[in-house]
Amino acid sequence: MHEPLLEAALDVLDMTPRAMGRTSGGSSLPVVRVDDEDGCVYALRYGPPAAAAVLDRESRNLKAAARAKVPCPRVLRRADSNIVSVLLTTWEAGTVLAEAFGDPSGSAAALARQAGAAQAALHRTGRLALGPELDAGWARPHSAAEEEALSGCDDDGPPTLLHLDFHPLNLLTDGDRISCVLDWVNAGVGDHRRDVARTVSILWLDAAPKDSPLRPAICRLLDEWLEGYLEAGGELPAMRPYMVWAGLATMRDLAGKRTRAQLAGMKEEVSLWADGGDLPGHCL
Repeated sequence: MHEPLLEAALDVLDMTPRAMGRTSGGSSLPVVRVDDEDGCVYALRYGPPAAAAVLDRESRNLKAAARAKVPCPRVLRRADSNIVSVLLTTWEAGTVLAEAFGDPSGSAAALARQAGAAQAALHRTGRLALGPELDAGWARPHSAAEEEALSGCDDDGPPTLLHLDFHPLNLLTDGDRISCVLDWVNAGVGDHRRDVARTVSILWLDAAPKDSPLRPAICRLLDEWLEGYLEAGGELPAMRPYMVWAGLATMRDLAGKRTRAQLAGMKEEVSLWADGGDLPGHCL
């Protein structure tokens, strides 16, 4: 790997790697596994200088997650040069949950339930980890339609830490439980239902669009996820306005990344939610 920006990142950190490998997952910036000469393993996220604000936000959010006792990477160093911005964290072992969902052994349902429980735990402990450096994050409205949707949300739950990208590409598992939550760039503070609605909209609108052969399987896993959330003490009353907001926000997030036909299908479903149609997940 001889990418100039990556080499600049290593120079800033004064690191001489023994081995490196690019990771896959839900990350919004490149993440590379770095094995150093002492046998230590790190995760290196980097980008151009314009990425500094993103990496600052992730660093703050990771520290908040650590205060909330959420299993997540630990921040080791945040640095900049006139060429590159970098964030170095611990490397966390595990399998991306999206891969485990394809396991024919039948563990997918149990892991989906564990994911829901882990999300509920985040919302419970996240209430104790809030600080003045945190804001609404990705949940702030970006359009008049999102603003209108959020105006219908009662937001009467106590403010807590929200991940806002809590989906199978950002969760690691050891096979029995959710062992780590990755990619905290979007995280913010707010009513827990915003976070759950965002998860449901990602799974329903993007992972398994209406005509996808995966939809029945995703439907079952989503039900398990929500059951796990409720069993762990989470509450999900009055979810419709949150689902409408999350659907609109997810479409905005995917604009330019999905085809017009795919986005039109998403818009049709979100319109049905707004008009009183069935919400995905029998718990909602």
